[in-house]
Amino acid sequence: MNRKFVVNPLPSKTWNWLNMNRTVLSLDTDNENDIHEKSPWGGIKTGMGEEIAGLFSGCTERLIEAKPNENIGETKIIRMNGSDTLRLYIHGRKNSLLRVGIIMNDDNIGDNGTPLSLQVKILAEDSARVDISVLQTLSPNTVCICDIGAVCEENSTVTLTKAELGCGKLYSGIRTNLLGDNSSFDCAVGYWGDGSRIADMNYIAEHRGKATESKMTADNVLMENSQKLFRGTIDFKQGCNGSRGYENESVLMLGENVISRSVPLILCGEENVDGNHGSTMGEIDEKGLFYLTSRGIPREAAIFMIARSRIDNVLSRIESEDIRNLGKLFLDKLQSAERSV
Repeated sequence: MNRKFVVNPLPSKTWNWLNMNRTVLSLDTDNENDIHEKSPWGGIKTGMGEEIAGLFSGCTERLIEAKPNENIGETKIIRMNGSDTLRLYIHGRKNSLLRVGIIMNDDNIGDNGTPLSLQVKILAEDSARVDISVLQTLSPNTVCICDIGAVCEENSTVTLTKAELGCGKLYSGIRTNLLGDNSSFDCAVGYWGDGSRIADMNYIAEHRGKATESKMTADNVLMENSQKLFRGTIDFKQGCNGSRGYENESVLMLGENVISRSVPLILCGEENVDGNHGSTMGEIDEKGLFYLTSRGIPREAAIFMIARSRIDNVLSRIESEDIRNLGKLFLDKLQSAERSV
């Protein structure tokens, strides 16, 4: 059965004629409604919006948690492939440390019509730290849905790193509720767009507690006929006195036919806050390119090297060496394919 889902809605609408307030996604699914989630998970809102929950009705569910005062330094790795559908609960209890890595990969060269779908709900209790890393290297004809929601209680921290390197169509949303005083959210995403790939992203940081901090950065590379829509929202709710938010997107545009759309947004319901946001788009600096080519590096290889450095910076944040190396290996293969053309 084909169903339409309204996904990635902006918290506050912009002009309708821009077609950036939301996205209507058409998917084949037999799921009618979402199953009722037990507390506290049902109250955690995600970045792609309420309608997408129906896609995960009756799907495989998994819980990863750290006990109070438990320090789990080694990254717990979840692997997804093909047309998997998974709802993942990540629970960092009081004073704990928990690291989780998610790898999305497949060897398919065709499109079976079923997307790889992941929903992650994160609860970081008082003084907990939860580190999440996501590496996506799906095949070019795959549709990927990645929907994330988090709640941060007092003095807790959620760190999220995403390297989006594959798939043909990416729909991604993140919504973090900085509920407790002195809680923080640090997010970095790197998107590699080539061919005719499409990315639709919605990142939201809600500040509710006092003296909360958010930082969201995106380094996007667009080549050939690729396109992306990035929404980044800092939402200062009433009562979040002394909070700070930072959001910035940087886009490297390497093709005449690429399309880049951005919505940097700050919503403010509190006076004593500090918010900064922005979006920059541009081509490769010719001086840097000349420096590399003057040392014997072919022009196309130099362009790839400069573009890749943006993604390598994102990969360097990932704690797991295995995940970092998989990301670098994927980029190595892309670079080899570029040289052989």
